[in-house]
Amino acid sequence: MSSLQGVLLALACVLCSCGALAADLSTWSKLEQSLATSTGLSCSYSQASTVNGVTTVERFAAGENAGWSLVSIDGKPPTQSELNDYVKGIDQHFADRPSPLVLAVANIVISDSVTTSQNPDGSIEYRFRLRPEKPELTELTKALEGDAVVASGDVDAIKFNLTNTHPVPYSLTFKVISYRREFDFQWQPQWNAFFRTRESTQVDGKLLGLKSVSVSAEVRYFDFEC
Repeated sequence: MSSLQGVLLALACVLCSCGALAADLSTWSKLEQSLATSTGLSCSYSQASTVNGVTTVERFAAGENAGWSLVSIDGKPPTQSELNDYVKGIDQHFADRPSPLVLAVANIVISDSVTTSQNPDGSIEYRFRLRPEKPELTELTKALEGDAVVASGDVDAIKFNLTNTHPVPYSLTFKVISYRREFDFQWQPQWNAFFRTRESTQVDGKLLGLKSVSVSAEVRYFDFEC
């Protein structure tokens, strides 16, 4: 089972058990089926990452010789030196890079924490608590809560949000004051599946209790070929 399937199946169980929003069960069923489809696909895609104002575009080629290539840095072709540095870092930095076909948060929804409500625009919102992916993330994860918003009617978009409810120490030297992470999924009718199209992270904190630190990053996925 994929990470995203695990999350959504947990939410679906709550939906069924409480009897709320029963009219949307057929849509939810379609959603589950599409997630099963997406995890079986082998897709090439482009990825644009913006960190501290610098945008790097890369291309992942699926298939027998799967791998990454550097396309541009801030809209300009990479120099030979940048290409050399990129190739040197591929094995170290890209081996565990998540696919946009799977949610990066891996099976960490606590199923009995999920609550559901319907927004005025007809969308369904699920709120949930998380369990840590890694032991070193335990304290931060305890401070997080998440929500997933599913559009009304024939679902074509899903948005996941993770935010902290209170400040929490991340290490001996750094304290997280504000944390927000967002994931956007979009229905891809040509492949009958949902793909992750965007994710963003914003972290604000204090280093050694004195220096304010702010880090932001955004990743977009596009030009899918499956």
